[in-house]
Amino acid sequence: MSKWQEYSDKFLELSQREKIIISGCGVFLTAYLVFILLIESQVAVLNKSQSALLKHNASLANVRAQIEEVKQALKNDPNDQVKKILND
Repeated sequence: MSKWQEYSDKFLELSQREKIIISGCGVFLTAYLVFILLIESQVAVLNKSQSALLKHNASLANVRAQIEEVKQALKNDPNDQVKKILND
């Protein structure tokens, strides 16, 4: 007799309750393996992408603030102080 046949015979000797418990465990383990192999890697990639997006958004906000500072600096004439001194 093969090992598979031995396991099959042992399973058939179990009560209905034990068969349901073992089958439920098998379904759970199968679903867990599918989650680990297929979904978890995608979740990791998604989390990495989201953290990169947050980093880039922060960088973008910083660049926008710098642009506003430069615009404000360009509105002022750098020679105003020199002109005031010369006019006095």
